[in-house]
Amino acid sequence: MIHLQTASPKKRIIFLPRLQGGEHNNVCGVITLDRFFELLDNDKILFNIAYIIQN
Repeated sequence: MIHLQTASPKKRIIFLPRLQGGEHNNVCGVITLDRFFELLDNDKILFNIAYIIQN
């Protein structure tokens, strides 16, 4: 993910873990990559929620 963010022209990526079904997705908002990894380590990343990751 660090490489993807660095390679991005806007230095931003969107992470969306999907489950089958459901047409609606929510957006968590803008968070840092460090905060994303913290949420991931604590099993706080939710399905069908888009995380905008930016420095």
